[in-house]
Amino acid sequence: MVQQNVPVISVESHDEKSWRETLLKVAGILCERQPDHPQGYRLRRHAIWQNITVAPQAENDGRTPLAAFSADIMADYQTRESSADRALWQQVEQSLILAPYWFDGHALSAVLQNVLAVMTLLKPLKTK
Repeated sequence: MVQQNVPVISVESHDEKSWRETLLKVAGILCERQPDHPQGYRLRRHAIWQNITVAPQAENDGRTPLAAFSADIMADYQTRESSADRALWQQVEQSLILAPYWFDGHALSAVLQNVLAVMTLLKPLKTK
């Protein structure tokens, strides 16, 4: 049996922001230790969206006070999509923590997850 060091996490639940940070820490550990299991990613999504209950206020023309996601970063992610790896996926996931309304990023994360899952499935076939 392989023994893993158990991380010590301080559970902070005295306000919404602290609770969110605690959930994100746990999600990060789960994603790091079990990158092929969905629990960590699900917990991360829950932490991101748990306190978002309404759309941001918008002007009559649909504009919101939220800053748009960086076009340069999005272009970089899209350029690297064809050679997807776990590092790119983690960068996209970190961006989603900072920009939860970046719906194209959520879609990109799902695409990268599928690409990496297929690569994981095909890896044993390549070695034979």
